[in-house]
Amino acid sequence: MSVNLIIKYVYGGPTRHKSKDSTHQISQHRISKYLKDRSLLNYKDIVDLLNSDGAQFYPNSIRYYNPYSQAYLRMEEDFTLELSHSSSWLSNDSPMVLRLWIKDANFVLRSKIKELSHRVKQLEQIQDVIQFPFPRQESRHGTQTKLPMGLGPNDRKVSSPNLCIPSLIELKPKPSLFLEDCSTQTLFLGSLLESNSSEMNAFPLSSNTLDIAIMYAEPLARTNGKVTHSLPDAVEYEEECNKIYETLERKELKISLAIEIASRENLIKVLSRDPVILHILCHGEYDKDRKQFYLCFETSDGELDPFYADDLRTILGNLKTDIKLVFVNACHSEAVASVFADAGVPCVIAVQSQLQIADVIARKFANEFYHFIFDGHTLGDSFNKALLASKSKECHSCCCGHQHEPNCKWYQMAIEKGFSYAHLYHDPVCVSCPKKHEHIHKERCTWAQNFMEAYGPADNWVNLESEFATCCCSPQLPHNELLKFIKVTKNPEESDKLVLYHPKEPGKILFRKPGSIIEKRFPVERLIGRNKQIYDLFKILRGHHRFVQLVGKTGVGKTALAKQIANYLHARNYFKDKIAIINMDKFYSLSSFLAELYNEEQYVNDLKGFCETMKSKDALFILEKCDSFIETNQKELLAKLEQIVQSTKYVKFIFILNQPLQIDIPMAKMEVGNLYPTDAAKLLLANTPMDKIPLRYRNFEELKKCDLFEKYRLISPQMIWHISTSLINGQRFEKIQSQLLQNLKNISEDNLADLAIESTLK
Repeated sequence: MSVNLIIKYVYGGPTRHKSKDSTHQISQHRISKYLKDRSLLNYKDIVDLLNSDGAQFYPNSIRYYNPYSQAYLRMEEDFTLELSHSSSWLSNDSPMVLRLWIKDANFVLRSKIKELSHRVKQLEQIQDVIQFPFPRQESRHGTQTKLPMGLGPNDRKVSSPNLCIPSLIELKPKPSLFLEDCSTQTLFLGSLLESNSSEMNAFPLSSNTLDIAIMYAEPLARTNGKVTHSLPDAVEYEEECNKIYETLERKELKISLAIEIASRENLIKVLSRDPVILHILCHGEYDKDRKQFYLCFETSDGELDPFYADDLRTILGNLKTDIKLVFVNACHSEAVASVFADAGVPCVIAVQSQLQIADVIARKFANEFYHFIFDGHTLGDSFNKALLASKSKECHSCCCGHQHEPNCKWYQMAIEKGFSYAHLYHDPVCVSCPKKHEHIHKERCTWAQNFMEAYGPADNWVNLESEFATCCCSPQLPHNELLKFIKVTKNPEESDKLVLYHPKEPGKILFRKPGSIIEKRFPVERLIGRNKQIYDLFKILRGHHRFVQLVGKTGVGKTALAKQIANYLHARNYFKDKIAIINMDKFYSLSSFLAELYNEEQYVNDLKGFCETMKSKDALFILEKCDSFIETNQKELLAKLEQIVQSTKYVKFIFILNQPLQIDIPMAKMEVGNLYPTDAAKLLLANTPMDKIPLRYRNFEELKKCDLFEKYRLISPQMIWHISTSLINGQRFEKIQSQLLQNLKNISEDNLADLAIESTLK
């Protein structure tokens, strides 16, 4: 009798996804012959069938796919399967399909054999190229072969620990080729091995050589005394780094790249490696007390570290570097970047001190610039061609690229309140002027009239028939973001002719420090206005608590916050051994959760093995959507996790919850609550079309002054969504605000989220 059953299995662990042939299927003939007329299939039958098919696996590692939980569950020894169509829960297909996941018992051995085979092939390739003779010399003991330093006459091998190749190479002297001395021989060998490094996927002989180093910063908060303030959201460093990486990758050249966090310590380390190009991207700001511009670096605590020109001058005064090009892609960066030129860097690119650059233009220009640099163009040619290639509609924005007049009203406001604040009032927010990004407006434009009355020159309006140009002090100049980029150099003629890269060796990018910046560990849209919460959670996780509750109402953004902190930690090498997010909503029992937890480590199948494997590892497990699971499994779950914590040194757990846990074990708690007015205003502006918002509220400094935001210190994300949806549907802002103020008159802030949802549903 033929059994209508298909058994497919895949190997888990490192072999997954490596080839199209990774899915195996036991033949129908073997299954039918083994089962004959039986109606039940049990655990022992599965093991026997897998063994008969030649599978090499750990018997206690078998998992089977359950479509109800959409997960692979551990197959216990009491597992049974009824071989009738009534039990076809395994698949909607006909015949029945049993899908298995097993751990490969021979993976380690096979990988070592494969690696050894690869090394042998490398040695054969090298031996075909290298003809390595040794001259003979006279000594007191007679004639003998002259060997490189460190080798004895009985060990005719060369050891080279600095080379990224197998360290031992059989040397076969051939008297037809003699070199002058031992040192020449060693250099000759090194150059040949380096020339083959692309085939071996190894770095060049000089391990410190870097073609380009990128440094970025994302400080989260700033502490003044005992008060910690949230900082503005970071520049779009992820997209800029990815664009540069893609540009370099398309060159198909062997380019050595490093990406680091912009801190003082890392800057010194990067400078010590003498990169050819140093690229820095971060915010730039103005210190009104010191009357100096600075770059926004970060500390190891995630706080702002203002990096001034004097700080850089001190570092470069004590450290020699051979950098050829520095590109500081940050607003107001000229003052700090110029220090590199003073220290002898041939060419420095920066943004004029008084000016703020738009992110989209900064990214576009950098991408085009490196395209030409790595094609072998001169610095001057690359700069000019990048300017041409970057021209687009977006390049007409904000204020024009010029130094401001001493009596400029807008500039005086910028010095007093900060450039970021002042730019909110210079950026046009009208919707009916098609040339507004060129600062050319219609005569009846209310925004333009208000701006010129407040900040424009009294008698210097430039009329263009039915239009007029707006500017704070020089309306006759073009408004072009690209004019803000400048080259700082002591010898312009020489630096413009400098070619950094002649045709390089074909190959791939050699990425020195892979991290979440290129491939996000946990893809998530960047949250607006949550830097203070990320900073607080970062501080808790660096403390002594092993359990952390992340509590907040549904829809407040807890999971997104957890993913963002996970990416932040990963990029900074915290919890370097493991960061994992586990969705608790899909488990129906404690054993199914534990199976998933153990699966985070290779060849681990029980609690004892997991604790032993994780004993000294630095790991973080984020358990999301915990409420319903904990409600039925709290005691047993916490007992197991406590056992893990007591058996390990550094493992930590985050619980993402709607309601806080009331338990006796030590556990830090952080609430993800509503937004402060500034952050709420930013979120509303980011999610609502400009023409739906009243003109007076089209920058967040003014919007946060509205009656609703001033009356309620904290605003829920749900309420922002409710306001945005209402505006998009055609309601007026004043009416929405009036209704909310009336409805919220006798309601506490804790219930604002629920009320917003209820109002929206109505």
